[in-house]
Formats: sequence, structure tokens, C-alpha cells
Amino acid sequence: MNATSQLSWDLRQRLQFLEARVIWSGAVTPDDLVESFGVARKQAEADVAEYQRRWPSNLHYQLDAQRYVAADRFSPGLLHGTAQEFLRVLRHRGVGADSPLAVVAAGLVPAESLEPPER
Repeated sequence: MNATSQLSWDLRQRLQFLEARVIWSGAVTPDDLVESFGVARKQAEADVAEYQRRWPSNLHYQLDAQRYVAADRFSPGLLHGTAQEFLRVLRHRGVGADSPLAVVAAGLVPAESLEPPER
């Protein structure tokens, strides 16, 4: 059984989002989870703690900036960190603004985007 097999769907989405933020922007804060998923700050802090429990060598807290950054030994636990994931996020970012970024980034939603026909 791997580290992600016991995650609920909603927690998995939040942890994937957290990891995606660290991979692509270098840092994440609990407020990022609050803004993206509408969870309480206490829940967002619990999610960060859960991520750190499962992947203890991935995040380092920067006290001066009050954010979590990728540790020197960061190794993605949920995503692959590939350019394909990143491009998938960029392509779908404007589509369904209320769908969590991580769902699209992880390729968990089998869908294609079609450009509207020109007349």
C-alpha cells in the first residue's frame, strides 16, 4: 500500500495542489489552500501538516517569509513535476474557474478542450 492509497478524494486534491504550487512557484502557504478550496485556515494548516507527515523531507518553513518552500531533497510524492502537467494546467486554467487546479494538473479528469469554431 503506498502513501496515497488511504487519502480521501478531497484531501488528495488539496495535497496535489500544495505540491503543484511548490513545484511550479517554489512556495506555498496555508492561505493558498484557503483561497483555492474555500477551507478554513485550520484545515489548510492541517493539510500542510499531513503533507509533511507523509513526505517529511519535501518542505521547509521559511520563518521570515511565513511560507513553505521546497527543501533541498524535495521529491514529488503525488505529481511527477513534468512539463506536461504544467502545460495541462495552463491550458485548462480558464476553463471552469471553480475546478481545483490539481484535478486538472494530475490528469484525473478525462477531458479535452475544443476551440470554438470560427464562422
